[in-house]
Amino acid sequence: MKKLLLTFILATFFLYPVMPSYTDYTHTVLVEVGSTSVCPYCPKASEIIHSLYENASLPFYYISLVYDKSDAAKRRGMELNDFYVPMLYVDGGYKIVAQASENFYLNAIKQAAERNVKDVDMDISAKWEGNNIDIELYIRSNLYFGHLRICILEIESRWVNSKGEKYHYALMDYALNRYVFVKGEKVIRITWNNKYSLQQNNTAVLAYICHWFPHIQKNPWDSPKPNHFITQFVDDVCMIEI
Repeated sequence: MKKLLLTFILATFFLYPVMPSYTDYTHTVLVEVGSTSVCPYCPKASEIIHSLYENASLPFYYISLVYDKSDAAKRRGMELNDFYVPMLYVDGGYKIVAQASENFYLNAIKQAAERNVKDVDMDISAKWEGNNIDIELYIRSNLYFGHLRICILEIESRWVNSKGEKYHYALMDYALNRYVFVKGEKVIRITWNNKYSLQQNNTAVLAYICHWFPHIQKNPWDSPKPNHFITQFVDDVCMIEI
């Protein structure tokens, strides 16, 4: 009986390994997916990242940057010097993945989720007020100076990729994009004017904050020439769907 029980325990352990909990990670990761609606390779990247997000095995949120449809996404792509799509930027460029592969995406997100981050924590709430959105963001830190972006996303996008499939969590606009200083707790209250006719139950408000210190990163190509960009790494992300 004891031998049978031991065999069962060993089989369970090896066949069904225990997945790490979110407490094993230092923070929620931000993933930005650079894309265009006419790119023949981008649908695969969108499918992979959305499947990983729905599976929820790693703590991350993601944004679809549809460069040829969204002015806000186009500006973000210029900051990242993104010339080729699809491209995956993790935590502001801490990790960059060119190959649309589930294993490559998982490894990059996991490495970012385990890295040391600065002491900052955020919570967000948002509600519809008529046609507009009232947003409250709480930021807590002993001492922090960083770049804060509050993003307005369309959950099931009006835009479709080259396979005719809808994007998810597409960046429409920034409700806020500026530097903030935090000592203790800081509360930011803003109202976003809904000039894109976004609808209730299909809108998300995502905030992410990066430490001010700049890093020089390199995009994963050398032709026609090496491509570098200056970025800041993400320390915390929060999101609410409304």
